[in-house]
Amino acid sequence: RRRLSPGVHWHRRLTVDEEIHSRTIEARRLGNVLPSDWERHVRARGDTDVLDLYFEQGSLAVSRTTGPYTDDEIALLRRFTDVFALGYRRHLDLTEAEARTRQADIDLSVERVRATSMAMNDTDDLPSVVGALAREMHRLGVCSATVGINFVSEPGTEIDVWNVHRRHPWPGLEVREGVLIEVDEDFCCHHFRETPTALATEETTWQVVVDAWRSGEPQVTDGTWTRAGLESWARGWLDGSDEAFNAFAAASAGSIRLLNVPFAYGAIGYNQPQRDDHIAIVQSLAGALE
Repeated sequence: RRRLSPGVHWHRRLTVDEEIHSRTIEARRLGNVLPSDWERHVRARGDTDVLDLYFEQGSLAVSRTTGPYTDDEIALLRRFTDVFALGYRRHLDLTEAEARTRQADIDLSVERVRATSMAMNDTDDLPSVVGALAREMHRLGVCSATVGINFVSEPGTEIDVWNVHRRHPWPGLEVREGVLIEVDEDFCCHHFRETPTALATEETTWQVVVDAWRSGEPQVTDGTWTRAGLESWARGWLDGSDEAFNAFAAASAGSIRLLNVPFAYGAIGYNQPQRDDHIAIVQSLAGALE
């Protein structure tokens, strides 16, 4: 399709043979199969008059088989095009403003994590740092039941794991007192180390963490949570009624997608559908730890 200047229109007639030819070429290019009777319908319909009315970002295209557009009809359609162009320009302005606001929000979160990291005096302050990162991930919409901040030691043979959980991950369930490390009123964390024994098998979750750290590329692992496995895991560190555990397991079981986003000292793991914008957010927040 031609690209002309805003305010210009292009009015032409598309013959039946031209339409059949162009549709056939396009179908071949896309690997599509056209209906067996499509050519008969095109020929029965006849030639088509096509009108493109251009504005800054594109065109408003209309067509019909009842004859050419008159000057009065073109003038009326030009008015519609001008109104649409104004609305579309407003849409683009709002989209750009929303993007700037979103980026400012991300920058603020990064500074919050960096400030918490810079204020750390010793390893006893690390829970507040990993808690700040998980909190900002949630605030920016990267919501995961657990956020794993995994520090990989050289040469990738041991992982210092900080799994941050919401204190109340499900209605009726709460973290058992004394089981996990306190972070704040919303989050707590589980700290442990994975040793070379756990890393020996390439298929383990922990090997994927090391692979992400070594490659510098996000790693995606697909898996499945069973109801029985989830309930057993939850009962190891949560308190609540049997009904609450059953409801949690029933709602959370199924396919999962675990993402590990690398940074200088390891990888951040979370469970959520893969989205490039969320990966970029996690990378920005992880940069505050470097």
